[in-house]
Amino acid sequence: MLNKFLNKFNKKILVIEDDPSLRQAITDKLTGSGFSVVQAEDGEEGLRFAYKNHPRVILLDLMLPITDGAGVLDELRKDEWGKDVPVIVMSNLLEDENLVKRYHVFGYIVKSDWKMEDVIKKVREAIAEG
Repeated sequence: MLNKFLNKFNKKILVIEDDPSLRQAITDKLTGSGFSVVQAEDGEEGLRFAYKNHPRVILLDLMLPITDGAGVLDELRKDEWGKDVPVIVMSNLLEDENLVKRYHVFGYIVKSDWKMEDVIKKVREAIAEG
């Protein structure tokens, strides 16, 4: 009960993105919007940071080195904490309905067709629903 109450105040977001300039741009926008951000440049590092920091929301690129986004989702959803964390997938690929359903993805943003405000809006929606 206390954990659920405290989680309402957790504004930590994990950004797992291998493109350094995009990762930093997303981080800057989230930080400017009042969020605390942890960054990871590959899937393996992202999983480590997720388990250590228990972010409120994870922004996840699908095309990552070492462990790809689907691998990250697969590992997260096996974990007691990770099975419920909202994940917003960011990809250059069109939305994959099977991936969204299989891993209970909260949101899917196609990178070629989005604005930074879309990311902030999705993060806020994920927090509001959690």
